[in-house]
Amino acid sequence: MKKFISAAVAALFLAAQNPALALAAGNATVEAVRVSSGSVYIETDRPVEYRSFMQRNPPKLIVELVNSRLRTLEDIPAGGDPILKVRTGQFKTSPVSVSRVVMDLARQAPYTITRNGGELAVVFGGSSSAPEIKDAPSPVPAGVKVIAPGPDQPQSPADPVRTYAAPAARRASVVSERRAPRYSSTRDILDNLPRDPISFDYNDADVREVFDMLAAKANINIIYDPDVSGTVTISLTKVPFNEAFKTLLNIKGLAAEQVGDNILRIATPGTFLAEQKKAMPETRVFFLNYARASDVMNQISAVATAENRNSAKCTVDAQNNALIVTDTPLGLDATARLIHSLDRVPKQVMIEVKLVEVDLSHSLDMGVNWSFSNNSGGISGGSYFPGPVPGGAVYGGSFTFGKMLGNTRLDAVIAAAVHDGKAKVLSDPKVATLNNKEANINITDQTPYDQQTVTVVNGVSQTAHAYSNVTTGITLKVTPTINSDGRITMHLVPSVIQLTGTPNGVAPPPTATRDADTNVIVRDGETIVIGGLIQDIQTEDVYKVPLLGDIPVLGALFRKKSTSRKRVELLIFVTPRTVEA
Repeated sequence: MKKFISAAVAALFLAAQNPALALAAGNATVEAVRVSSGSVYIETDRPVEYRSFMQRNPPKLIVELVNSRLRTLEDIPAGGDPILKVRTGQFKTSPVSVSRVVMDLARQAPYTITRNGGELAVVFGGSSSAPEIKDAPSPVPAGVKVIAPGPDQPQSPADPVRTYAAPAARRASVVSERRAPRYSSTRDILDNLPRDPISFDYNDADVREVFDMLAAKANINIIYDPDVSGTVTISLTKVPFNEAFKTLLNIKGLAAEQVGDNILRIATPGTFLAEQKKAMPETRVFFLNYARASDVMNQISAVATAENRNSAKCTVDAQNNALIVTDTPLGLDATARLIHSLDRVPKQVMIEVKLVEVDLSHSLDMGVNWSFSNNSGGISGGSYFPGPVPGGAVYGGSFTFGKMLGNTRLDAVIAAAVHDGKAKVLSDPKVATLNNKEANINITDQTPYDQQTVTVVNGVSQTAHAYSNVTTGITLKVTPTINSDGRITMHLVPSVIQLTGTPNGVAPPPTATRDADTNVIVRDGETIVIGGLIQDIQTEDVYKVPLLGDIPVLGALFRKKSTSRKRVELLIFVTPRTVEA
């Protein structure tokens, strides 16, 4: 035992005296990359061999760290001169692990690389007279080799010696800042991967090494099955992180499954399917807050079938609005995340409606003219005016639809028209409804009528009376749908029913119905105008002297005839507003 301890102490002593032996023990770790004005600082846990070279078009400086691995991927914007951005990537993992730090430049500039213990400082500026890299006054440990750039990469002399904090203290702060947060078990890791652009370049790299780099950036943990092996060559530039992660899974024929709050397990699809078949089923009850259990059950069953979880069973407890699901443990976890995504607080929409009757008898321009479009009007449409119908009233034409692009003064305009006697507000209802749920607005009257039936019994006529009502008025059905961009799609079904005659005692009174069915898209708070329904009323009154007024020809001297005509247009203003929960 004493000999073993002595040999171990001797080996540690030699390693401390000769860093080359420490380098041979494994790869160094790139702890952090920092950017300041005109400088980039690369911190490693021990000195490493490095090389640098400049690319001319586009200008960029690349520093390669040999026998090193990145702790995390970095994409650091700088926005200065000459440094625009700094990116890190694991260029190779075999046979030698090579990390890269790429500095995108606004222009080619001389630079100097200096070393201070385990930190490399890349400083831009100064003279380009020195072709080699000069280290800081602190000595380079024995066995650490510095590779100078080629002759076409200008270098500047070393900057004055800088004072640096102890590397161990800095590493402790980095670990503290990057500690992964806690997440709820309902969080879907794959759906919540970062979406910020990422760039990296790997050449024959071990696939696990690449996943490790991505996992470090996303602050997630990964467990690998034995069938996850091999190398990958992949180069991506400014690709969303989530797409890069899923692309890597696809090209290697792998799948990821969440097995914890912040843990992903990566294996082949065949492995997951085989385990699903062997797993012992369990039963869990899920209580829903907002969604209807019967509706969610269909989604859960469809997803289970698509994922080949054919043994999954789902039933509804309608009384408690709950779902009873029997599945494998992993299937139950997936179901919990799906329910969490579906059982959300529904959005609501307030529907404001104004029904306005505009008098067209005195001034036709008080109506809505749909034959043109301007900044405050609506879309082009059209309506026609039917000819006069003596002694009666008719609603003619058809519904036309327009959009009020600016409706801030709509109430004031309607109020002014009402004050002048040129308009009348029939109703101003408001109704709130859930997203994708129909709202009904009914402004109707019940007109009674007597339908008589005459029968003869033994030569005696008998009249039977059947009293009933006919519904007239205005109905409006609105189904709002809030789109992802905040606009609102409305399914509008307006309908107007008016009497066109009087009961005759034999049949119900005749009615005229005008309705429409359309879909429109508006912004939150914009107003849709439904118009074009014209009512033309013409009445004829005769005043005469009894008997004398009925004499042919001469009777015209003893009677007077007056004719009046009234034209009104019914306008329906519909304004949807999103209601925050």
